Amino acid sequence: MSERLRSNPSKVLIVEDSLAMITTFKYICGMLGLDAVAVGSVQEAKEVLREGEFSIIITDGLDGKWEEVVESAGKIPVVLCTNHDYLNPGADSFEAAAEEKGVRFLGKLDDNFTVSLMEILNPDQ
Repeated sequence: MSERLRSNPSKVLIVEDSLAMITTFKYICGMLGLDAVAVGSVQEAKEVLREGEFSIIITDGLDGKWEEVVESAGKIPVVLCTNHDYLNPGADSFEAAAEEKGVRFLGKLDDNFTVSLMEILNPDQ
């Protein structure tokens, strides 16, 4: 795990275009006592990042635009959560690309997705 992900986050930026996943992420953050702000696009993420401080970003693959979120994040750790690699076998792997950029990858269809996300967001537990 990246050293940047070891700090205990308190304010989470969620960049996700699925209302169901936004609801899930916000619920998990709420269970952990974390403030969460959700946006649905890269442009909205850039605007929110200019206005506030976040300790971690959770982003969807956003049809390949997730890398723009990473570029805008600066030193804020990013977790890429997507189904891309499952739904597009043989396509360029988001997981491999995330690893190259030092971004943590979680597949939304992984059996331990929720537990892994909670461990990232609450590493002291």
